[in-house]
Amino acid sequence: MREQWEMGTQTMLDRLRNTGTTRDIALELFQSKYRYLIFAIASEYGLNDTEANELLSIVLREVWQHTVAERYQDQRKPFRAFLRTVIKRRALDLIRKRKPWQVSLEDSYQQQDEDEGEDDFSLEHLPDADAENPFRHVEMQFDRMYYRNLILYGLKELRNRINEDTYQIFDLAMIQRRSSKDVADFFDVTVNYVNKVKRDNCERLRQMLQEFIEHGDNLPFNTGEEFEQEVTATIADFKEWV
Repeated sequence: MREQWEMGTQTMLDRLRNTGTTRDIALELFQSKYRYLIFAIASEYGLNDTEANELLSIVLREVWQHTVAERYQDQRKPFRAFLRTVIKRRALDLIRKRKPWQVSLEDSYQQQDEDEGEDDFSLEHLPDADAENPFRHVEMQFDRMYYRNLILYGLKELRNRINEDTYQIFDLAMIQRRSSKDVADFFDVTVNYVNKVKRDNCERLRQMLQEFIEHGDNLPFNTGEEFEQEVTATIADFKEWV
């Protein structure tokens, strides 16, 4: 796991173009890192569980066949934005297969996301130019879901980085959302100590995520408090995945 965690985005993509064990590890990393995001996006698009798993399989197959790695190689935008385009297109393909009459709206505006440019992932524009784009909210929320996906992935790795006693305090106070006083009483420590464990390990998590994302991309949190609030919100919304 540590080897995977320390593999940055570009290294992961480079290894996906290789063969053998390093490629297998890179593919495992891609699935571990982005599965939450793909399922969350699938839910936002209204896909059912079967379709969500199919979407994951399709994206993984593209990765395995070098498609994503090769196409991204010459892109001049963050991998985050590129991945958004890949997932969006494949999700809409699934909707089109299921309910072709419902997908006529997606790109009727002939607008591109600001990060996408004129790449070969543009969907075929359809003629209803006055229709409201029903998936615009998904596109607008993608970045937040992307970083929440990283938080979920990072929380699992955090457990490997701190001792068990500290993790138990962090788990009860931050993940299980017990009051600091109840946690302090249970472990016979002070409330200040519990709050310090929460604060210190949220900062550790933030640094881990910053190390992992690609060079030139930054986490969109200005303060430690803002990041802690987003961690809390992520845990609340995706409790079953933590």
